[in-house]
Amino acid sequence: MEGRLRMKEGRQAFLLRLSDALAAIPDAAEIQETAARLLAERLGADRAAYREVAAPNDARNAGTHARPDAPGRQGDDRRGDDRQGDGGARLAGRMGERLRQGKPVALADIAQDPRIGAEARRAFLAAGTRALLVVPLLRHGREAANLVLEHGAPRDWTPAEVKLAAEVAERARAAAERAGAQIILRQSEQRVSKLLSLMPAAVYTCDAEGRLTFFNRRAAELWGRAPRLDDAGERFCGSFRLWTADGAPLRPEDSPMAEALRDGRSARNLEIVLEQPGGARLVTHASIDPLYDDEGRLAGAINVFVDVTERKQAEAALQASEETRRRNQNWLAAQKEAFRAAMDGAALDVSLGILVAAAVEQEKGALRCAFYLADLESATLHHVVGMTDAYAERVNGFEVSPESLACGLAYASGQPVITPDVTREPRWRPWIWLARDFGYRACWFFPVETASGQLVGALAMYFAEPREPTARDRELAAALTQTAAIIISRMYAEAALRGNEAQLAEDLQAMEELHAVVRDLVGAKSPQALYDRIVQAAAVLMRSDAASIQVLDHEHGQLKLLAHRGFHPESARFWEWVGMDGASSCGRAYHSGDRVVMADLEPLIDDPAEVGACRRSGLRAVQSTPLRTHRGTVLGMLSTH
Repeated sequence: MEGRLRMKEGRQAFLLRLSDALAAIPDAAEIQETAARLLAERLGADRAAYREVAAPNDARNAGTHARPDAPGRQGDDRRGDDRQGDGGARLAGRMGERLRQGKPVALADIAQDPRIGAEARRAFLAAGTRALLVVPLLRHGREAANLVLEHGAPRDWTPAEVKLAAEVAERARAAAERAGAQIILRQSEQRVSKLLSLMPAAVYTCDAEGRLTFFNRRAAELWGRAPRLDDAGERFCGSFRLWTADGAPLRPEDSPMAEALRDGRSARNLEIVLEQPGGARLVTHASIDPLYDDEGRLAGAINVFVDVTERKQAEAALQASEETRRRNQNWLAAQKEAFRAAMDGAALDVSLGILVAAAVEQEKGALRCAFYLADLESATLHHVVGMTDAYAERVNGFEVSPESLACGLAYASGQPVITPDVTREPRWRPWIWLARDFGYRACWFFPVETASGQLVGALAMYFAEPREPTARDRELAAALTQTAAIIISRMYAEAALRGNEAQLAEDLQAMEELHAVVRDLVGAKSPQALYDRIVQAAAVLMRSDAASIQVLDHEHGQLKLLAHRGFHPESARFWEWVGMDGASSCGRAYHSGDRVVMADLEPLIDDPAEVGACRRSGLRAVQSTPLRTHRGTVLGMLSTH
């Protein structure tokens, strides 16, 4: 097996060397002689000849080679009009018929072969030929040439040697015919190329197989390279790469030039993008026409193309400018409408809904977006507008934290959270069902931040297909969040103003209560009525749900409930007497001498009965203040709950 592999490699190397040698020779006769010589050297034959056959028994040596030490006609190359009828011309009968049928004839020993006539045998032997191999070449069914190998000693021609000789004969003929045709074409092409080289447009031609046969200087400039002519590796176009007008890769075999060569149809002003070796791309308009030979057969095609890159860039810039102007106008109109709605007192979902609708329309339905508002007390986000009620139901109350879903993370971090494809993001795994149910793959979240730096919510943008944000997408998100921040800030400012007005009203009411208490103190006739008014005033001033006043009974060392507001009757009975130990707020205030505030009572109370009393009255926090004489003696306790 190793021997066969070496033989195959040697054969391929020889054929490659042969092709290279023949390709460099412009003369047909020299091509034929070179092929005969290289084959003789390869097979170790004494002589070789490439002969053109004009008629049976009429062959002309087009190119011959003889080894210097070969027996017989040393030094006789028999080129030109030598018509001595050597080699294949001497073969008659069945062997001659084989040649006319295009089948090779191999003779191992002419002296012993019974198929050779006596006269032919004497002629061969006189010429020093004992072994003979003739490979015929047919044209239109008739023997037109043959390649002859002669050897001065008997030898068996192996099938591999016969096959190699046939391959060399075909290659020699093809190379010789191409050289002859090129001479004719070259004369006419020289005249045409001078004309085409002067054209300002780029021009190139291909043969029927798509190999480049000509290109002018402008074509090379646009390609950014000068491809080799007649090269099977340079077919249909000399560009480094081709692209369609919409940016898809275009293989040379699928190019308009290849289609023209396949179909024989002309094409006009086709837009094709050329890529140069350095990576630059040029937009061109190409016009292609097939070329035919004198017999009407397709011989190739010509492509005339011009660079329209600057024109296309100008058109694109104008179109982009117009699109930007239109988008800005639409956005400004939507922004103005949203601001007007907010100033007219419309609900937040109405004003922000105007922004959402404008964004969706601007993206021609490829986008869905929604606004979420932050609940600062519960640190959660709530859907305001944009998505369906069913979706809002599932996402309302998302926690704001670095571990939460992207919307909460964007709010918590104050930075955009971009997920180009939720199916590839590990953080989305617990929520992938949500994306599937509501049909989105890409999800981007942007925090909504006011001018003062306060985070008030988030903007979500959803897309049905995976997508990375472009610069324009980020501009749209910035416009949406900035406008939303202004509207939400206004809402908070109005709420704060309403709160201040309510606070002022409560303060005025508390002042009136305080004046009433003072008046009652001056003209009080009933102590209990006075206690009730003090409790009522304390509740109003402290904005509490309940209040109580107690007096210290020094004999028993306990606080006695004098009056209360907001206590359940059973709770009031439970707290009728309160001890002075340090566990209760009253006890702590008594012993410290200062006001005591307990923000949450239940964790601090050990007595279940007292917990029950607090729960019956709905009390969780308490504030207790000691009541003192001018000498500092504690008289009692005033508490609000």
